[in-house]
Amino acid sequence: MRYDIYDCLLSNLGYNHKCVTEDILEQNQEEIDALKKEIGLIKNDDLYNLFLYDDSIHDQLEAAMIIMSLGIPPEEAMWKMYLANNTGSCVLKTAPYNELKRMQDKLKEENYSSAIIKKEKDDE
Repeated sequence: MRYDIYDCLLSNLGYNHKCVTEDILEQNQEEIDALKKEIGLIKNDDLYNLFLYDDSIHDQLEAAMIIMSLGIPPEEAMWKMYLANNTGSCVLKTAPYNELKRMQDKLKEENYSSAIIKKEKDDE
């Protein structure tokens, strides 16, 4: 089946599309973000969650080190690494989009899977 960037956008927003995988979302994240900005879904005063996804490429120590390199204290980094490893993902940080985008770019450079998702009002 075929997908386009709008399918990716909808999947990124939580509407599942049977052709859009996590890999496709990651590969198209920049286009998705640009589209979100264009249609007004990304605003600088909104809060977003930066999710880190577990993978089979990096070991636990490597994951903890990259999390610490993002400015997260060592004990918290170890906990977040543990969560991602055992549950499949964790929220690394909640902040405005632009701050998280810089962090996500660093994760991407090191081949880590991540996503920035708008924090809902009732999220704790």
